[in-house]
Amino acid sequence: MRYCLIGVLFASLFVVGCENKKVVKAASADDSKPQATQNNTNDKNACDVELSGVDKFPAFIAKGVWRNRAAGWEFAFDTDGSLKWIQYDMGKVIIKPAQRVEVPMLEGKTSVYQAGQWYVSYDGATQELTAIINIDSYHFEIGDSVVDGSSQDIFVGKISEDGTWNSYWTSYKHSIAKIPGQKPREIPNDPIYGKYQDLVLTQGDAVYKTYKVDY
Repeated sequence: MRYCLIGVLFASLFVVGCENKKVVKAASADDSKPQATQNNTNDKNACDVELSGVDKFPAFIAKGVWRNRAAGWEFAFDTDGSLKWIQYDMGKVIIKPAQRVEVPMLEGKTSVYQAGQWYVSYDGATQELTAIINIDSYHFEIGDSVVDGSSQDIFVGKISEDGTWNSYWTSYKHSIAKIPGQKPREIPNDPIYGKYQDLVLTQGDAVYKTYKVDY
């Protein structure tokens, strides 16, 4: 029973986070929606890039956004292979490497994400693309409860000019729930923790419902 409430907290987070998502620039004129506060960073050193078997990062990869809507992940690569931004699966928030993002939630609460160092590699011989996303910390306020944690997500797989990235994804998330009147406790790991699963991402434009990313 003690973990049922924690599950409800996460379910609430995903619903609220999606409703309150705000990208860098709104394509909609509706300014009544809560806005995310993002610090601006263009630090190329925040995303390491390694190339093998090629002189330049393949241009086709940087032409559009790679996404899997069901899983909630999206990736936008720069022409040098670094990541310009991602959509993180927890809360569907847009974030850049080494960036801190605050997202307003219901009832005056806040969720905060702090991205860490990211890594991208491409092997020209195998056409294999690797992306490692480190979120150094996340902090979710849900009612009177709080969830704190960190994560590392790894994506590895062949990418092709037909707009398909056949990746294997593994996720390492560590979360602590702090509920009033109870001792802080670790949220049980997702069944996929540390296990590879197939995740196919396809390439498209950068439009999100009524929002659009401003490069």
